[in-house]
Amino acid sequence: MLFRVVAADGTHHIVEVTANNQFDDPVIGCMVVYVHPWTERWLLDQILDAMAADVPADDALEMLLQVAGAETLRAQSAILSDLVDGRAGRVVAVDELDAPLAGPGHDCEADVVDAWTGILDRPIEQIIDVDELPAVLAGPARVRGLKSLWVWPYEHARDDSSRVWTIAWRSQRRLDVDPTRRLMMTRLSRLAGVILDTDRRRSQVEYAATHDGLTGLINRGTFHQHLQRLLRSERERGLTVGYLDLDAFKPVNDRFGHAAGDRVLATVGARLLELAERDDLIAARLGGDEFAVLVHTDDRHDLIALGERIRQAVAGPIELRQGEVVEVGVSIGFAVRELDTDPSSHALVDRADAALYTVKRNGGGVVIDDPVPVLGPSAN
Repeated sequence: MLFRVVAADGTHHIVEVTANNQFDDPVIGCMVVYVHPWTERWLLDQILDAMAADVPADDALEMLLQVAGAETLRAQSAILSDLVDGRAGRVVAVDELDAPLAGPGHDCEADVVDAWTGILDRPIEQIIDVDELPAVLAGPARVRGLKSLWVWPYEHARDDSSRVWTIAWRSQRRLDVDPTRRLMMTRLSRLAGVILDTDRRRSQVEYAATHDGLTGLINRGTFHQHLQRLLRSERERGLTVGYLDLDAFKPVNDRFGHAAGDRVLATVGARLLELAERDDLIAARLGGDEFAVLVHTDDRHDLIALGERIRQAVAGPIELRQGEVVEVGVSIGFAVRELDTDPSSHALVDRADAALYTVKRNGGGVVIDDPVPVLGPSAN
């Protein structure tokens, strides 16, 4: 059976207890009970359960760090990944480790990054005496009573950008690794790699399901889901949807082909994404050459100004692969949320769509769906 026990120092441990009936043995004549630590095995089982349940990757990695701190390794550890220009995009470390011992994070000084680069550039397992490390690492390690550093790369990594390292600082200087500890480090590094690979694949699937593959903007379904959540909130009264349709886009397709049309759409998407980040709005591609924006205002002057900024951003020249340069414009129909008449995201988007085609019939520009439409000249 498994038990959680409290040691004399107050720490909790998982132990396995096995009872063996030896009453019939004339020498022993009693019940023999074997007790041995089970923390590592229990934590590893919990990690597998967490992966199956889609627990966040950092939570599963923190469990791995607990395994590294258990009886076999007794190490203060960290897991590093997504190395770019010597700095790890992801660092998960035990509380006892901070910069510089946790790895080359974004906030580390250049000399710390250089020290770690010299270590992580080697694609093999390493066990390093603290005295052999650069001073910027050796000094803090000695202060904490650490005497050796173990570095295990994820052996199934496919490229440099997705490599994973498990690092373990130990208070023992012993550099010859027995098979048990080597197996544990290898297992931890492999599990860390699998956890992060699974997390990346999950993120890629989620991104593909929620974003347009050509422009990088959110897709129609995601736009409606987000808008519907906002419409359910009575606090979100100042909501406006803008429906965008490109002017002079069809001639690009007819003259240069669909590949050129895709380049135009991708460029327009990038410009809308940049504008969205700057103006704090949401932009989406609804399909074809139709886009949408969602803005938290119902002020007419703000909407007119936004419409002009969108038209100016879209209207810039676009260079095609053939060396040709084309320009497209955009017409915009804005629909301001009305609490009584917009019960769903589709109702509000349909109103914006209707406003768009009103302005398209009048030569293009910007229109706000209210009793006094505002028409602007074509953006061609």
